[in-house]
Amino acid sequence: IAYRTQMLVVRVPGTRVRGFTFQYNNSTAVISTPSVSLAADDIVFENNDVLWSDWGGVYFYARTQGGGLRPPVRNVLLLNNRFNHCGNNGILHSLGYQCRLIGNDTSFNNWRRFDPGWHAGGFKFFGLIQDLRINQHTARRNDAAGLWFDGVDYRQRLFQNESAVPGSLGTTVTESVAE
Repeated sequence: IAYRTQMLVVRVPGTRVRGFTFQYNNSTAVISTPSVSLAADDIVFENNDVLWSDWGGVYFYARTQGGGLRPPVRNVLLLNNRFNHCGNNGILHSLGYQCRLIGNDTSFNNWRRFDPGWHAGGFKFFGLIQDLRINQHTARRNDAAGLWFDGVDYRQRLFQNESAVPGSLGTTVTESVAE
């Protein structure tokens, strides 16, 4: 049995992570954390697989080690990654500016069957999000929403995305401000 809080935490601006597989994270044995956390500006996360996480795939958000909030992350690029078979959700994002998600896949998530009205499923964006771009994203067969926007969101751009969720929600916008 894996016993770790997280597989990767990036807190250094300008970090590039390419071509890795992060698999079988058992983070809920310690605390509910994702396999990968991106908590710095100008990160590129490209051609990676995050699979079979007990909780979440990747979260990018503004947090310090002590848990207090800092300014939002900026210019994070998630390019051609898979965040699949995660116990809760594939991607969770809060507090970010100018972030881009291109060619990613968040499918078969929420296998632990968390409440679909809570942040489970393909990916959820909450908090303050500005200038978000999502292109060619696939969210299939999650046991909750495929794409979920819940918060104050400005200037979102979604192009050529697929969200197919039999028996549940596809794309959900609960509180959003588009410009």
